[in-house]
Amino acid sequence: MIEGQALAIGTHVRLRSASHSVSLRANTGRIVGFDSYDSLPIILLDAPAVYHNADGSTRDLPQVVESEDNLDILA
Repeated sequence: MIEGQALAIGTHVRLRSASHSVSLRANTGRIVGFDSYDSLPIILLDAPAVYHNADGSTRDLPQVVESEDNLDILA
């Protein structure tokens, strides 16, 4: 994240990386809220990611919760 900039709902961001069980189709999205447990940003991705289940199946994942230090703010 860019030092000194606060994240707010509607902020356009880029994810620097994803977990090993998620394949990103787009690494950009907008903040749509904050997780009630850790207050981490919830990102609505510009294209749903693919989540790889343990049984080998997959499913679309339209939103992800990410740490602020894994995000870049876009103009």
